[in-house]
Amino acid sequence: MAVRSLGHRKQILLFLLAVILPSLVLVVFTLRMMSQERELAQKRMEDERHRTAREIGQHLLVRLEKIKLQETSAASDWSQSLPKRDYVNPEVVLVALIDGRQLILPWEADLRKKEVQKLLNNSNYIQKIRRAENEEFARKDFSRAVVLYRQSMETAREPVQRGYARLQLARSLTKSHRKKEALAHYRNILVLPSSVTDEYGIPLSLYAAGRLLEESTGHKEIIELIGTELEEKRWLSPTESYLLQDLVEKVIKTAPDASILEAAKDYHRMIQEHLRKLEQALELQGDFQSLALLTSQRNQAEKLEPVWVPYGDVTWLVSLAPPLAGSKPLLVVVQAQNIFASLKSERGFSETFPGEFHFVMGEGFEGESLGPKR
Repeated sequence: MAVRSLGHRKQILLFLLAVILPSLVLVVFTLRMMSQERELAQKRMEDERHRTAREIGQHLLVRLEKIKLQETSAASDWSQSLPKRDYVNPEVVLVALIDGRQLILPWEADLRKKEVQKLLNNSNYIQKIRRAENEEFARKDFSRAVVLYRQSMETAREPVQRGYARLQLARSLTKSHRKKEALAHYRNILVLPSSVTDEYGIPLSLYAAGRLLEESTGHKEIIELIGTELEEKRWLSPTESYLLQDLVEKVIKTAPDASILEAAKDYHRMIQEHLRKLEQALELQGDFQSLALLTSQRNQAEKLEPVWVPYGDVTWLVSLAPPLAGSKPLLVVVQAQNIFASLKSERGFSETFPGEFHFVMGEGFEGESLGPKR
């Protein structure tokens, strides 16, 4: 009985060694192979994501550099009309001069302001204005001031000189209780071209608009003037922006009809959007040196790719363009979301890069980098 039992155990052991053990080894080997396959598949997927991200990044960089070249080429005579200058590409937010280590924003580089300052400080003209101002402010002789301002206006040679003297004349007429005459002069100033400005680049017509609104008149002409300023100028100075905001708010409070009220509300929204953009541009100006773009440009020969730096709460992509012959370098700024959207809508892009993906900016997001970090 014991011998049989021992033989039975040997048979079971041989069975385990001959059948079960090889099967277990095969299972373990198979599981190991499957694990390796998963790891390889995962690595291939990651490599594919890296490759696709690099290709998209290169595609984006080519588009950005093309934009920069186009804007730089179009800027050959741009210093004469910086605030009004439109950009070649709709994704561009700002093109600005670099002077030394300083970023010069469009309204600061407007050469007309220096020309106006020279005209308003012309010795013969300014002497007449100073005499009239002395009568108005020191002697309080408003009637005499009216006579002198009128003489200054009639003998002025340049439109800006006549417009500035007329503005002073209207003010003195108001103080002389000759309001009807004053309003007639303000209406005349209101229709002056926006190129007729003071030494700060503010159109004289906007000052007249404020005076007319104080008398609750001229709403239609004033709202048209505001619309023209917003449509013609890509960039407004901070002073003009806040002046337009003040005028629009006055129109909203005193609008004589619904059409003017609705137009004023639309322009108010436009001004608010411009002010947000303006504030970010001013912050960029303050932070410009810390972005180290000038250093990047000096070391460009050592770099494999051009540098575009993300900036701001509403992300802008910022890059330095090398100067054209005889000119200063330029800063080109692109609205990130706009360039991403136009890139995705580009013909053939979805076929080249199939699948759903989104561009995101900032830290803390999962995803693939489109290029090397600075």
